[in-house]
Amino acid sequence: MQPVRLRPHTDDGARIVIDKGPFTDTLIRQFPKLTVAEGSSKFRALLIGGISALVACIGLLVWFGVPITAELLSNVYPRDSEIRLGEIARDQIISAFALENEENDEEVVCVPNADAMRGLDQIMHQLIKSGDLDYTYEITVIRSDMANAIALPGGQIVLFSDLLQMATSPEGLAGVLAHEIGHTEMHHGLRKMFYGIGLGQLIWLFGGGLDAPIDLLFQHSYSRQMEHDADLYALDLLGKAKVTSHDLAALLEKMSRQRTRNGLQNTIPEFLSSHPDTDGRSALFKEARLTGKVDIPYADWLAIENICRF
Repeated sequence: MQPVRLRPHTDDGARIVIDKGPFTDTLIRQFPKLTVAEGSSKFRALLIGGISALVACIGLLVWFGVPITAELLSNVYPRDSEIRLGEIARDQIISAFALENEENDEEVVCVPNADAMRGLDQIMHQLIKSGDLDYTYEITVIRSDMANAIALPGGQIVLFSDLLQMATSPEGLAGVLAHEIGHTEMHHGLRKMFYGIGLGQLIWLFGGGLDAPIDLLFQHSYSRQMEHDADLYALDLLGKAKVTSHDLAALLEKMSRQRTRNGLQNTIPEFLSSHPDTDGRSALFKEARLTGKVDIPYADWLAIENICRF
């Protein structure tokens, strides 16, 4: 038997719940508007509607509110604090690689010789003079078999040595650096930090302190948009610097082939990846038809390729 709930018509929360019986039948006849079956379809509909509304509100807050708040905070975050944050993050990355390789910090960082430093400076100069940039950039090269680059807050760029050896031209490296500059200039590092903090707090609040897979999906979706925006920024910067975009397209294709040989290609669907599809990114730079060279001597480029080999 379903219990009967006796409550004021305004439903302000005061209720009397009693089991259905002869006495309740009398109450129902006398006060039909004040009674409702605990398990009635109306009650279930209200409950389901309330839960659905709560879920919708949380979804809207995550999808719109957290990114907007993260962007606003990144725009007002003190510049000195952002620069220091990037330096700390760089040092933590170095320490993590040193620990993994059982080396000290100095051993995992490759210090460019004079020729390599001159070449890197010239590549950056050709990019920086062509854009209205807000940061002073510092490049750190780490010895690693990972072909990648990372833009940290405040103008810190970390290059991993396998990327230098995989790039076949200074123009390809210029494309990578233009992409990382785009991340920095658009405050992507700060936005991801604030986004992660805000999203984590929401998941904790509404999930009873438990993490959830939806957290991962939202964060990756946000990262894919950042990567696409950084690609568009790189295209614009390469165009202003008069540097071809084809070499970056070739580098992306080469990285994709390497992942295929290593059995890593297509192991993760694009909607779960933090980066857009590599083939699509390569096509974007190939179809741009930008032309031009980086003005550095070939000897300087060879020195850059071999930074971590000596």
